[in-house]
Amino acid sequence: MARKPSFKCLKTHSGWKVEIPERLSSSGKRQRVFFPTRDEAKDFAASLKADNRENGAKATVIAPSL
Repeated sequence: MARKPSFKCLKTHSGWKVEIPERLSSSGKRQRVFFPTRDEAKDFAASLKADNRENGAKATVIAPSL
């Protein structure tokens, strides 16, 4: 069974950062999304978790390069 993805909200000099793993991003590469506030970053991470829970748990993992 695949590991559950974790979306951590980290404070940086550029704002709050959420990292999207390469297996979940549309480009197939790791993505970093920055937000000015922690609440916006947490809301974005929660939406990614919900989307993964609804669609990702039942879907077969296929690499974006395919």
